[in-house]
Formats: sequence, structure tokens, C-alpha cells
Amino acid sequence: MSGVAYIVEPSGLAALQSVVGATSSGPGAITKTAADGWGNCGAASVRSVAAGDCAAYLPAGSCASPFLVGLDRDASCTGYGGIDFALVYNGTVALIYQAGSLVLNAGAMNPATDLIRVAVESGVVNYRKSGALLYASLVAPTFPLYAVCALQNQGSSLTGFRIFEAAEVLSGAPAGSVARI
Repeated sequence: MSGVAYIVEPSGLAALQSVVGATSSGPGAITKTAADGWGNCGAASVRSVAAGDCAAYLPAGSCASPFLVGLDRDASCTGYGGIDFALVYNGTVALIYQAGSLVLNAGAMNPATDLIRVAVESGVVNYRKSGALLYASLVAPTFPLYAVCALQNQGSSLTGFRIFEAAEVLSGAPAGSVARI
């Protein structure tokens, strides 16, 4: 089926740095130890992307409680207040924040079934839920970018968090298909 776009799960979990208010049980995983609330827990990928297409990615079933996934120029993340590009799940809906300001309430979200991606695609930051475009940013990204994540509730965990670049080899799509990040 040439020309059909498939969402392909990237390999390689994000090695994390700047872990604040949480413990990390390994790449792509944090558990919040700080008190409930935003602004006191987060982590960033060790790897940054210097230019081009890239994405912060959270597969379905990775976290059930309120979380944030995004892209930021700074490797310290503790909440949506200063993140350049963030998708926040508040327990019922997806909220899109840019530089700490709410840009869009993107509607209902189910983290058990929805794949979350904040991605630079052809120079535009796009927010996607299970492949569907929620919002295309009017703000151009400034590189380098780190993938960032944060949690709201004490004791909650996030697993499977990834960062990847378009140049990376993705597997899982049928032969002849177009792999999309």
C-alpha cells in the first residue's frame, strides 16, 4: 500500500536527565515523589535534537494520571509554565500550552488508547493524538530541543517516554509504506 501513512513506534527509550521531584527506574520512566501539583516534578531527555524533524512521544497506556509531554530548549522541566511546546493531559482533556500559555483545549483524551506526540514536522510544531492533528503551532521552534515530561500527582508513573529524529530508522510499517513520526 504505497503512499499510506502508518504511525510507527520508534525504538529507544529516552535516557533522562534533570529528574526533579521524581525517581527514574530507567530510560523513559519516572515516578513522582513530590507533592501533588504542577511545577515540582519533571525530567528531560539527555539527547537533544540540533535541527530538523523530531518528536517527543508517549505510547498509549504509558500513564493514566495527569501528565505533560513536550519539546523545550531547556533541559529542566517541572511543569507547563515555561515549556516551549507542551501537551498536557489534565485527567479528562488534552490541553496545548506554548511558553506557559494555554493555546487550545483539544478535547477529550484517553491515555489508555491514545498515542501522544509533540513533533517538529517540516519546521512546524504539530501536536498529535493517535496520529490525528490537534494543532499546528504558529510559533517556529528554536533548537536544540529536548523531549520533556512531567507529572501532577504524587505516586503516579510515566513509562515509555521517547525522543526521536526523523532520520532514525523506524520499523513496523508494511513494505513500501510511508513511515510517519
